[in-house]
Amino acid sequence: MGKKKNIFFEGINTNYSNDRMSLRYYQINAMEAVQKAIENEENEMLIQMAVGTGKTNLGMAISKWFLDNVKSKRVLYLTSMKVMEEYLLGRFNDNLMGYRISLLNKDDEWLDSNIVLSTYQKVNYFDFKGDEFDLIICDEADAISYSILNKVFSLFDTYKIGFIQSDLHFKIDDRNTVNTFYTDKLIYQYTLNDAIQDGYIDKSDYDQIYKDNLELNIYNEINQKIQFFKETLSMDIKDITTLNELVVSLENVNEAIKEYNDIYQNIKKNKLDKEDIVSLGNKKEQLREFNELLYNFDYMNEMKGIKNNSLEKVWQDFLEQNTWIFGYGLNYIFNSPLDNKKLEQVISGYSFNQSGKRIDALMKTRGLINSLCLVEIKTHKTKLLEKQYRNESWGISTELSGAIAQIQKYKYKALKDISNRIEIKSQNGDPTGEVVFNYSPSLVLVIGSLSEFITEKGINEDKLSSFEMFRKSIEGIDIITFDELYDRAKYIIES
Repeated sequence: MGKKKNIFFEGINTNYSNDRMSLRYYQINAMEAVQKAIENEENEMLIQMAVGTGKTNLGMAISKWFLDNVKSKRVLYLTSMKVMEEYLLGRFNDNLMGYRISLLNKDDEWLDSNIVLSTYQKVNYFDFKGDEFDLIICDEADAISYSILNKVFSLFDTYKIGFIQSDLHFKIDDRNTVNTFYTDKLIYQYTLNDAIQDGYIDKSDYDQIYKDNLELNIYNEINQKIQFFKETLSMDIKDITTLNELVVSLENVNEAIKEYNDIYQNIKKNKLDKEDIVSLGNKKEQLREFNELLYNFDYMNEMKGIKNNSLEKVWQDFLEQNTWIFGYGLNYIFNSPLDNKKLEQVISGYSFNQSGKRIDALMKTRGLINSLCLVEIKTHKTKLLEKQYRNESWGISTELSGAIAQIQKYKYKALKDISNRIEIKSQNGDPTGEVVFNYSPSLVLVIGSLSEFITEKGINEDKLSSFEMFRKSIEGIDIITFDELYDRAKYIIES
């Protein structure tokens, strides 16, 4: 790829685009990051912009900036859905007066435009030379399949900027956004936590924003493939004027049918309905977040900042929302939260609703007899071992011994204060019909990580064996590390 045109500017006015689209400070910073990347001869750039922080405004400003400073002849702005294509056309026309903006169509009107809007799929229908655009902006780059994105990239030798909503997707995404952009680094990042701290997004709106965005992402990949299928098959035969165009068209149709058929067969085989698809997609998304909390230090701190909680509370909240993770975690006996009860429960007397000693998780095993299962949640950073006792022997940490004593105390109090046969009642005292038996509650302690025993040159077998022998010697308590819990959750999804 040849060296691109140099861009030079002395600063960006906060009203850069026009009076109706003032830029915020972080959008200006993002544009300056693009400038710096280009000066460093970087051709592919990734920018993280959280949902609701003005990504479209930034895209319009960058487009105008390129047209003004690089003297670009044309910018291509790609989106995933046709409905978004129409929406962006309205936004761009309203905010970038004086520029010719059009959709990518066969009538060749786009050749006289400054900014061209298109779906990723539509680009494949055109026979490009490769020099039609000086900049390509890829919206939702982390939500597009690798095959589609890579095919688009192979057509053009130009600058490419990809917007992603969360680095969580682009770092561990099996669709290889990283491979397509030839980079594993973000040139700029403005997270949801940043937006909350700056006051641009209300903290109370975070959960709803996350939920809405999650469901949208679940359907995006399916919709993109179906849209690709529909658009390919709707291609008018009169547009095919050469043998080469016919071959390309047939190849596109064949690929579209294959991708659509793969989706259909999977849905049909597994008898999935809408709720199943959303549920599975949600669990995959939560598995990604589990991975990030475990292995991404910045993301872990971001979650702490959003919730203003300790790391232990972050984990408690996460597992409360994802009790399915415990499904294969307790000797392969299914577990579920008590109906209409929060994961963190109160043990006191004969009622779960009275004030008393708080416990991280109160669950029930699902079987012929419902038995209480008490779960104590620490953090993946909690130390398992403390210091070497003798040669080849290591003593457990104060945190681990304290957690064991704590959960044993919970069990003692449960046996002492709660009836053996408990009828669950609603807040107004009406029986719910659910009965829990409390003959001998199961105990589960989630703590630490096996990575504590890994060194640069391999596993410290003395430490690992000391821990394994210790936890196997503790009767009545299942001690499981966070990375082990993650692997079991991954097994549930893959199964």
